[in-house]
Amino acid sequence: MEAAVRSGLRSFFRCGDGHEGAFLLVHLNIVIYAVSFWLCQPILPFLTKQLGADEVAYGWLQSWFSLIQLIGGPWMGRLTDTQGPRYALVTTQLASALSYGLLAAAQSQTVLFLSKAPAVVQHCMQVAQAFVSAYTDRDGRTEAIGRLSLSYGIGMIVGSSAGGFLSKVFGNQGVALLASLLSVGVAMADVVLLPNVHTEKEKESGEGEKKGGESGWSAFVGLILQEGVGVVLVFKILLGMAFRMYESTFSLALAQQFELDAAAIGLVLTFGAALSVATNTFLVGTISRSLGEVPSVTLATASASVCFFFYSFVSSVSGLFIVLLPKAVSSTLVYTVTTSLLASLADPSQRGLAIGVSHATRSLCGLVAPPLGGWLMKTQGVRGLALCCCGVAGVACLFLVVCRRLGLIEASSVKKEEGEGGGDGEVETEKSEGKKGKAKKGPDSKKKAGKVHSS
Repeated sequence: MEAAVRSGLRSFFRCGDGHEGAFLLVHLNIVIYAVSFWLCQPILPFLTKQLGADEVAYGWLQSWFSLIQLIGGPWMGRLTDTQGPRYALVTTQLASALSYGLLAAAQSQTVLFLSKAPAVVQHCMQVAQAFVSAYTDRDGRTEAIGRLSLSYGIGMIVGSSAGGFLSKVFGNQGVALLASLLSVGVAMADVVLLPNVHTEKEKESGEGEKKGGESGWSAFVGLILQEGVGVVLVFKILLGMAFRMYESTFSLALAQQFELDAAAIGLVLTFGAALSVATNTFLVGTISRSLGEVPSVTLATASASVCFFFYSFVSSVSGLFIVLLPKAVSSTLVYTVTTSLLASLADPSQRGLAIGVSHATRSLCGLVAPPLGGWLMKTQGVRGLALCCCGVAGVACLFLVVCRRLGLIEASSVKKEEGEGGGDGEVETEKSEGKKGKAKKGPDSKKKAGKVHSS
């Protein structure tokens, strides 16, 4: 029975033998992280109003949160690389506990804004993505990263549905205190139960000392200069602008263009979230394996551009759902596959930093795109906004196609794959095979490399 359970966990998590418990705990971290965050979302507008903050102050609070996340993302990725995912997970969960604890104790707007400061290291999802990237092979990496979204979706549903109900029982600040206690609990579990195999491997190989002596700025520059990494990051910023302009104005468009009430808007957003979870769970791995990472991202980007075009002409709710289906699948596919692609392109010792910078691009777009999207919608309407998103997504797709033609992305992807190992103790074997391949570039060396990756 135990063997069957372990086999099922390995199949679901796409992990190697002996890593099932660690992966299960990482997924539990994501569930608790999402539950705690979404517990506080229904009560936050009422708590800010209770403290005398108006709509403008609430908007500044959201911008402050995005700015803090932007600053902290790359730094947290660097911390994951140098100290290991266990240390990083404990740090991010304790930061969450401090944030929600300050929110529970807030008696003024100053403390309310201060409660968002710990968000600088509140990056549980990116740490979890770095963890699964380190312990999965390339074939299963995209699927493993996508499965994390299922755990987040479970936490989001539980937290958002329970937050409003519990506020009636314990009050708004009582809910924030509960979120803080949940975060402390999972941090303690990480300290006791989560192995720090990542750091132990680095100590054995001597990589930990090398990374520790390298400055954060040098590590960042080195990452950007790695073949393919800069291309993916520029692409993510371009497409991220289109997605964020659309997302930041979508609820407003539902209310104004389609005249939906709050309950109906909530159902539409829930439908989109459910599509994203389903895509990550069932489709992402299959599509990326069948087409390849870069071709699947290119196809998804082209699909998103077409969806934006038709969105500009939609005038009915039924038409909206027809457009929303491929749009949600495309955006989810792009996000998950590009995260996996960055983890594969980056040097194994900088995977955490690569994923951190990837998350920072989302925060950067979150600062710039919403005001731009709001201005476009105000001056050009939903159609003008949608056509602008269509054009930006088209430019992103064209950029990726040109980079592929020039060999700036696929060539580096293949190169990394030949020299990089998976997460199940095959790193040294593959590195040695890579060295042999460099010394002898004949048919036999190619066969050897193929054997390594098929194992």
